[in-house]
Amino acid sequence: MRLYTIQSLEVVYLLYQYKIYFPSFEKADWLQDGDLKEAFEFPYSWMTEQYNKRKNQDFSSSPVWWYTNYNEAVKHLKTATNTNEVLIRADVPDKLVLLHDADLWERGPFVQLNLGWLGHPMELTDNWEGTKFQKLFGAVWDAYKKNDLAVIQTWESIFNITRSNPPERIHATTQFIDFYWLEKKQKHETQSSEM
Repeated sequence: MRLYTIQSLEVVYLLYQYKIYFPSFEKADWLQDGDLKEAFEFPYSWMTEQYNKRKNQDFSSSPVWWYTNYNEAVKHLKTATNTNEVLIRADVPDKLVLLHDADLWERGPFVQLNLGWLGHPMELTDNWEGTKFQKLFGAVWDAYKKNDLAVIQTWESIFNITRSNPPERIHATTQFIDFYWLEKKQKHETQSSEM
């Protein structure tokens, strides 16, 4: 499956050096702030748990986040504040890919887990009031705080992707990046498309 991920130049260096890259939640520089780390640790661990369960694996690394749409990946890269990031294009074996509904992950049940440290959901969007996401935020945040396993299990709906009713945006996770997945002609194709 053709996928796209945005990674630092350090990750690219590690891929060339070791031929494989396993992300480490504990070593991520941007997650050393206590509140930020708490906000991301649970959802990332949950996604790893789901990956292991659905792919019959036993990884402890953090997920690698992938785009399935090239234009969306490029748009994200162009808005990134870190100039040390690059777009990696790879052909990843299907059996190692866990697809999910990106909107449900980013704006639905997981908004409070990814961005709950902001303090209030109104900071996330100007059009928050009365949306289904506002209702989901409240219900799921309460479940998270109470550790309500019945509600937490409903989060697995992000993986309900069908051809007859696909979500608008599909993203993917893997637990590592293999050097041999990388598209070797990427630089040449990019230069050709700019002519």
